Amino acid sequence: MSLAQIFALPSCATYTHPSSLPMTDDSLQDVLKKAWCGGRKGHLSALSEARAWALREVWQDDGKTDYGMCTYIAGKVKKIGGGNPTRSAMRQFFEKLDEDPDWYPGKICRKRLDLLL
Repeated sequence: MSLAQIFALPSCATYTHPSSLPMTDDSLQDVLKKAWCGGRKGHLSALSEARAWALREVWQDDGKTDYGMCTYIAGKVKKIGGGNPTRSAMRQFFEKLDEDPDWYPGKICRKRLDLLL
């Protein structure tokens, strides 16, 4: 079952544990892996975004200045397809994150070209 099919299931106000969804344990794990580790090549996965956010929170909680933070965090996360993001890319990621109070790991922030036409 795909992620789209899961979201198309009738929902109710009560929490439904993922194990009660009509799929095997293996397919549920595949959906979760795709959601957390998938994405476009050369970009951060939701897991890497969450890791970067957590590293920044710890950095700031330690009372450190922002100097060197983006370089340090860029070295700790991986892009899909391999490699690390640049310091500048991390700075832009954190700026987007700070501007969006509804941000969550994996949120797609890019604009679709067909919406601009």
